[in-house]
Amino acid sequence: MKNLVYTIIIFIGFYITGCTTPDMPTYKINKTDNIGYIIKTNSHMIHTNIGLTVFSNFEKKYPKLVTKQDIQHLLKQNINAKLINLKSYKYDDLNNLIIQKDNKWVISNKKLYNELIKKYHLKAIIIVTEEDSGIYVYPSFLSTSSSGLLSRSVLGVENYYAISGFYFKLHILQPNGSINIYEDTTHGKIIYASLNDDFQKQSGFIKPADIQHLTKKEQQSIKKTILDLTRHNIKLINKYLVHNH
Repeated sequence: MKNLVYTIIIFIGFYITGCTTPDMPTYKINKTDNIGYIIKTNSHMIHTNIGLTVFSNFEKKYPKLVTKQDIQHLLKQNINAKLINLKSYKYDDLNNLIIQKDNKWVISNKKLYNELIKKYHLKAIIIVTEEDSGIYVYPSFLSTSSSGLLSRSVLGVENYYAISGFYFKLHILQPNGSINIYEDTTHGKIIYASLNDDFQKQSGFIKPADIQHLTKKEQQSIKKTILDLTRHNIKLINKYLVHNH
């Protein structure tokens, strides 16, 4: 949801000021090239329930379900390049390394930039952030503040959705540019519907015996779908590793 709001705000800002995002330079990253990455995750999983009225809504935290190690494993399995973990660096420094200013791509920290080029011979950096997310279910967007489970119960009809809150930014180095990867990304998937048991069969989700208190087994039954959603979005990064025009 936060990304959706940011996108709308940025679009309005560009419309008012007449600014545009700088063009991406021509580049190509091969399987033998080095790509750095850094991952920032939340400390917990969230179950958000949306009922008929605000009085039946709630949000509850649970232990972390999809970890940095899980995301790292998905990156290594699905990115067509050599990956280098940049966990020793500060997330904010890397996240804001390439910014746009006066319709140009600008290096915000030249010392860090030069170090990454010289020490690791990087061609790009993948920034992974876990944050607000959700799924559009007509006629509204259902949001939650982290990866996890989102449930909706209205007039006896129950639906459950697995939510991946992992978003990806790609910094391109030499030449410089930055891309927020939103196109074709999917962050929510239905895993249970009281009117159609096919979703539960496909996902392996265990419907909670007590919606207020998920057991460990019930929590774990969500993980596969979250990983599947995240894997799909990571695979999309590969098409952004080439820009020939």
